[in-house]
Amino acid sequence: MADNIAVKDQAGTTRTIRATDNAAVHVYHSVPSSAGGVALYPAAAALSDSIANPTVPPQAALGLLWDPVGAVWVRERCNHEGTLLASAARTVDTDAANLTNLNHRGIMVILNVTVASGTGGLTPKVRVVDVISGLTCQINPNITAIIGTGRFGFEVYPGADGPVGGSGTGWVMQRTAACLAGLTIQVGITVGDASSYTYSLSYCLLV
Repeated sequence: MADNIAVKDQAGTTRTIRATDNAAVHVYHSVPSSAGGVALYPAAAALSDSIANPTVPPQAALGLLWDPVGAVWVRERCNHEGTLLASAARTVDTDAANLTNLNHRGIMVILNVTVASGTGGLTPKVRVVDVISGLTCQINPNITAIIGTGRFGFEVYPGADGPVGGSGTGWVMQRTAACLAGLTIQVGITVGDASSYTYSLSYCLLV
């Protein structure tokens, strides 16, 4: 006949499984929390941007990308939208504050013109900023200026293709098959003359 088996649970209490017992009745689990004072299962930390290289096994599906310049890990981004230029009357070329593009491949820009008092037209331009000079390179060429009121979309994305609008409002007016290849992106409006237009400019960065 088999001998009895003595085991210790995690609390250190000795338990005995007798040879005559049904094994299914006595199920003891002992999961060590440390070995030699070193935690085997460290407490999970809240995820955030600019996380340093982990020194213990992380408890999360991190979804991080390595930033070689900052020497830190940053989270992958989903599609992200926001305001470039709030609605206002303008008569001169106007650039929005630069965007930081962490891992997006493209961008959709929407121009919403509510008052058009001139004929010079508005042209949205998407540019990549040169890290050395601070100057820019435009990546959506051959844009037809917007003369009247309405909502007009402009897409820059690798392999972008599909129908575009004619002269009406509420359409994507231009699709540029290009990658948003740059960390710093500048979007702005150039004007055909000094006549006044009231408009806003929004964006959606696309993964």
